[in-house]
Amino acid sequence: MEPGTDTTPRIVAGLLLGKTVVTSIQATNGDIRFVLPLRAAKVSRADLLSMSMCRSNSLANFLGEFLIRRNPGRFEPFVLRDDFPQQVKRCRHENFGMWFEEAAGIRFQFHVSLLHQVFNDDLKTLLGSESVQTHGQDGTKSA
Repeated sequence: MEPGTDTTPRIVAGLLLGKTVVTSIQATNGDIRFVLPLRAAKVSRADLLSMSMCRSNSLANFLGEFLIRRNPGRFEPFVLRDDFPQQVKRCRHENFGMWFEEAAGIRFQFHVSLLHQVFNDDLKTLLGSESVQTHGQDGTKSA
């Protein structure tokens, strides 16, 4: 690829800086799915497919976690559910699933245990990292 022809920076900037809102948030058996509509980001499916890293875990993980951290209130109801502690212990989030749906946009999927990590990270930041102990998913103190 010749210098200046890589569209990745423009496309990712459109997704990150666009007036996009995650929609269609659903949970099933500890997996949460949501959609990022492409129209507001002024990014097309063809734009995404033109990026060499469009099928990589690194792109899916970065975009997915960025969107969760940008919209924590949209995911808070899942943390407040009675079965949240059990769902977190069932599995551990490793990578986002990401696929394109022509009419909807980009669909992401992740395990609810990521919310446990994200919300605890935010809590540690708010309280000061010294005052909050990190606990593993099983409730035991980790190093």
